[in-house]
Amino acid sequence: MKNLLTVFIIFHFAIYEASSQSLSIVYEAYTIQTPEILEKIPELSEYNKKSYYSLNIYKSFSKFSRDSTFIISVPDINYKEVWNFEEIYKDYNADSWIRHSGRYKEGYGLEKKISHISESNNFQWRISQDKQVIAGMECNKAVSPKGYTAWFAPQLPYPDGPQHGVFNLPGLVLSLETPNSKWIAKDIIIHNKIVEVPKLKLVQNEREINLSYDEIRSLGAEKAIIIDKNTPKGKWITFKK
Repeated sequence: MKNLLTVFIIFHFAIYEASSQSLSIVYEAYTIQTPEILEKIPELSEYNKKSYYSLNIYKSFSKFSRDSTFIISVPDINYKEVWNFEEIYKDYNADSWIRHSGRYKEGYGLEKKISHISESNNFQWRISQDKQVIAGMECNKAVSPKGYTAWFAPQLPYPDGPQHGVFNLPGLVLSLETPNSKWIAKDIIIHNKIVEVPKLKLVQNEREINLSYDEIRSLGAEKAIIIDKNTPKGKWITFKK
């Protein structure tokens, strides 16, 4: 079954490789506080934010990036979160997955094989007959024993989506709910922009390039957004250029 799905993915990307059309999908994301976390820090029930991400697809390439966050409420405690810059690039023809992150040393990126991530995920999806329309596209429901629920659009034959973006489903994931997060596509835009992977020194071991927590907290506003009780509420906050 895994081999058949891999053939399906390669076949569909071979078709769309010749197209000059590109897609941008805008996702709204929420964090779900699990009972385990709330038991340890009950005050986090008062923490509420939403964030926007974008997925740009061009031929066999894609780029998933954090864009902005909107703070609704933060508990009045000594709580601090760093929302760091992050981009994930995928080249399905080259079986390449690259993360460019504010958590890493400048000029470095983490590289993995998409096929290895797929095997590691091992979602074992069960596709149901349930359907719903998301961002104007009809989607099918898929459920994983890992506690993931995905809604994918068969009319958009890209094996991609939010978060790490490797789901092995026959269509683009437009909605995803995990045990601690929820993503839903708000808009789909057709354009002619290409996806270019930045020039980075690539490593396979994340520990080699990770910054310490104190180093991450000291990053400038172009790489990190600090969220605490003093962060402005009720407005979108973006990484400064």
